[in-house]
Amino acid sequence: MGTFHGHMLPGGIFLLLGFVWAVKYSLKFFSQNSKPALQRKSCFNRLEFVEWGVIVIASFIGIITEQFNSGTYFQVYNEEDHKWVNLSAWQHTTVFLFFLIAGMMGLLQQCKLQIPLGLDYLLLSVAFFTEGMLFYFHTDRHSLMDQHIHAMILVPTFGCAFCLLLEVHFRNHLILELLRTSMLLTQGTWLWQISFVLYPHWGASNWDENDHESITFINMALCWHFAAVVLILSIIYGIVYCVFKRQERKFRETAIEIQQFNQDKKSYTALLNGSDEE
Repeated sequence: MGTFHGHMLPGGIFLLLGFVWAVKYSLKFFSQNSKPALQRKSCFNRLEFVEWGVIVIASFIGIITEQFNSGTYFQVYNEEDHKWVNLSAWQHTTVFLFFLIAGMMGLLQQCKLQIPLGLDYLLLSVAFFTEGMLFYFHTDRHSLMDQHIHAMILVPTFGCAFCLLLEVHFRNHLILELLRTSMLLTQGTWLWQISFVLYPHWGASNWDENDHESITFINMALCWHFAAVVLILSIIYGIVYCVFKRQERKFRETAIEIQQFNQDKKSYTALLNGSDEE
């Protein structure tokens, strides 16, 4: 993960999962007061599988990528020279492992197995807590900027963990779900911010990693990221609202047409019966 693409990849995964959550919870909110027939036509249940499937696939890819790109090859300790083998890669692998466990539990619950309700969210909360803990102790010997910009990601990371822990008891709480989604999206955008700050690309100039003014800017940047995420969530909410209302209107028009057809059919049948009697 200690490269430009190493931060971009998990950031992109968090953004993808965050968008899935944003659409899912917007759909769920609008489906609560709709007719049962319309609820069955929604793609809400499919998004549940997509959500956990993304976590499982992305975590598995992350584990394989970390181990083989770093040259670790699932070896923790080298007996020949008596040294640890790339523990930084093992830290990242550990994070992906906990997300993989949580994702597998989520998929098992979707298969309607006899699993305690809330265990999937509890394990996902543990995964975010593990990520935050390892990030906190990840940059002890790095530059001041590197330490600070990684420390800032602890805010959305522990925010996700805390929301999920509450949702173990307060299931289907829309405000907690949206807060968790905003925290996850902020994690994704902030990992991309880390990539561009620590590993400049496309001709960008290097940051002074010991400049306190740059660190002050980083503090504001995290707030701007969260503000942008709130705007993105509002746009997604608006789009889902428009699409949902359009589908609801089509469903209502179809129901009216069917009702009108049945009335015309009854009238036609009554007319034929009257003709036969004559």
